[in-house]
Amino acid sequence: MRLADLAPLHPGWSDVRRLDAMAAHVAALRPAPAGGAPQLLEVRMPPPLPPASESADDVVRTEQALIRHIAEPASARVDSLQNTLTARIEREAAAERARVELRTEEEVRRLRQQMTAEARAQQERIRREAHVRLRDLGLKEIACQSQVDALYPSEARAEAQQKLQATRKGMREAQEARDAALAQVEASLRERIAGMEAGERAEAAREVARFRADQEDQARRIVEDSKSVVRFVLGSLDPLKVPRPGAPAAVRARPLPSPARAASQPAPAQGTILGEAGRRSADELWALRRRLVGAITAEVRLRLERIALQKHWRLAWTPAPGLPDLTREAAEALRRELSP
Repeated sequence: MRLADLAPLHPGWSDVRRLDAMAAHVAALRPAPAGGAPQLLEVRMPPPLPPASESADDVVRTEQALIRHIAEPASARVDSLQNTLTARIEREAAAERARVELRTEEEVRRLRQQMTAEARAQQERIRREAHVRLRDLGLKEIACQSQVDALYPSEARAEAQQKLQATRKGMREAQEARDAALAQVEASLRERIAGMEAGERAEAAREVARFRADQEDQARRIVEDSKSVVRFVLGSLDPLKVPRPGAPAAVRARPLPSPARAASQPAPAQGTILGEAGRRSADELWALRRRLVGAITAEVRLRLERIALQKHWRLAWTPAPGLPDLTREAAEALRRELSP
């Protein structure tokens, strides 16, 4: 931004214009005529500078009020950021929970089908093994029954009847063993499925809890960083130190020269401007102007740096490629700050 275009916005620039008028007036004075006594010109003194509108303490209090005006909305924005992050965590945690639960249900369904298929295959093997034994016992039962039917009551028939009863008892035991093995496989299947479902759902709950903890930790870091930035910015906004005017220097009264002495002085050469006294007056005016412009420029620069810090601007007092010219925006902000 162009500092030379922003300095005239300061209220003290009116004093610079008065000094310019006084210097121009001194420069425009005509030289005294050659020969004879110099003629004293009547020069009106400029009006006195207006008194300061507010004291240094008033300026400091105003700056402190401005800092408080900035601090309160900044703290409110940090609180609002924390509430926004909390609401976002709730939404994202709910979405993550739904996604994890859906994936868990699909995994549970797949594992249940896999376990059920393994159990059914094991039961089928048990049935096949039991079928072979029951088939053999069934054929033996038929043979024993035929032998019992073919024999007359005798010891041989009694022995055949005992074999028939033992065969039938073996068939019952084989059937009971088969049914017990099938029931054991079914119970083991239900137990495995229940344990698998509990483990999968517990792992899903832990995954959702880890996701929520990570989100809360990230939000906590964001809020802490924002608070650190606010504390740093507010800590750098110290009130302007307004210089307090010191006691005026004592003015030594100089006696006016007598008319006889003034008449004896040689006349100034043609083209000079009021002699040495006029030149000293002009030099003092320009020196005073330079000091005043320097003080105003320093204060305007300090205020612009504060405004840039609040608005996150990058300042460059000379043209820099890639940076926009913010002179117009800075002028509006400076007018608002300097306005009473």
